[in-house]
Amino acid sequence: MDDYRPYNTEINFIKIFNKILISLFAVVLLAIIILPINDVVSSGQGEIVSKMPQVDLKAAFDAVPIKVYVNEGDVVRPGDTLVVIASNAMEKDLNNIKSDYSFLFSNKESLNELIKNNLTRIELISNDIKIENEKFRIEKIKNLADLEAASRDCAILLEKSEIVANKLSVDSALNREGYVSKLQLKTTYDEFLQIKRTLNEALNKKKNIENNLLSLENGFQRNVNDLEKNKRSLTHELIKDQQLLVSTENDILQSKNNLNFYESEVRKQYIISNSEGIVGKIFNKKVSTSTIQKDDVLVSLYPVNNTYYAKIKVNEKDLWRVQTGQKTNLKLSAYYFYEHGTLEGRVVYIPDRIPDPLDSYIYVEIIDNGKDFVLRSGYAVKGEIIVEELKLWKYIYNSIFRKIQNMSEPNSKSNEN
Repeated sequence: MDDYRPYNTEINFIKIFNKILISLFAVVLLAIIILPINDVVSSGQGEIVSKMPQVDLKAAFDAVPIKVYVNEGDVVRPGDTLVVIASNAMEKDLNNIKSDYSFLFSNKESLNELIKNNLTRIELISNDIKIENEKFRIEKIKNLADLEAASRDCAILLEKSEIVANKLSVDSALNREGYVSKLQLKTTYDEFLQIKRTLNEALNKKKNIENNLLSLENGFQRNVNDLEKNKRSLTHELIKDQQLLVSTENDILQSKNNLNFYESEVRKQYIISNSEGIVGKIFNKKVSTSTIQKDDVLVSLYPVNNTYYAKIKVNEKDLWRVQTGQKTNLKLSAYYFYEHGTLEGRVVYIPDRIPDPLDSYIYVEIIDNGKDFVLRSGYAVKGEIIVEELKLWKYIYNSIFRKIQNMSEPNSKSNEN
């Protein structure tokens, strides 16, 4: 009986070992059937990009640094003055433009005063012309009335003179016949002479009135011509002044634009933050006498709170499996994977057009998972995109099927060649 004990021990060991193998197989089979596993698409090398990139504040002109108010790492807010620079040439140009602008503005005021005075003088001359016209009208009416009265007197006296002349002729004939005495003839002759003198006086008066009327018209025309000449001269000066005023106003507008431009440029000597950020790079402030060139970066600001994305490469043959909203596990080259773990993300953008079939970029939004990752634009990153969750057996099946497909693709391409 004792000889069968080693044999029984071996039989029992084999039975136990078979049970262990069967249990292990059952566990593996059960795991293959029910164990879930993530089906992923591996990405190529990519980089971290920032939604809000750094802001570089540059010099607007060649200048010399005057004062720096910040240091690297300082947090600044909108409106904070960071650096002050100065340009003597810019200040000189600004002063010259201010002087030109003041001169033009003073010249404009002088022209406005001249135009105002000329307008007043033209108005006064126009009033004088109206007065002269009115005076001439009144004097002409008076002289015409006097001329009419003198003409009537002359006509009456001329008629009387003719009557007396006829009477004198008759009396002379009668005197020769002895019918009229010499005394009567002398009386008629004296009357004739008196009427003749009165007629001559009336004719002279009429002639004087006509001469006065002619002189009045000539004087009126001369005065009006002089006034019109002065008015034309003033109007010509007024037009020239108005044209000069328009030209001066255009020069003032141009000078004002130049002044605003230079004032805005000079204000750029104060480098002011437009947003909240962290001071990164500062120009070499140790050399206080150094000259800063135009477009040199004076201060670089990094956003305090920023959103970062991962721009990663996905092969074209895997791109069809990627959809927006899928989760990703990202590994940063700057952080040791086994110490810091992975960074979670979510696919937010897939390109509609494939510029490079071998490397198609997608964008993954970084999800804050509480890990101590300090992100910077340009960090190298790669990872996996979780396409779907599968049972282990289906995952193995899909993997084997994809490997067979990948192995057959080179053969088919070689046959085509």
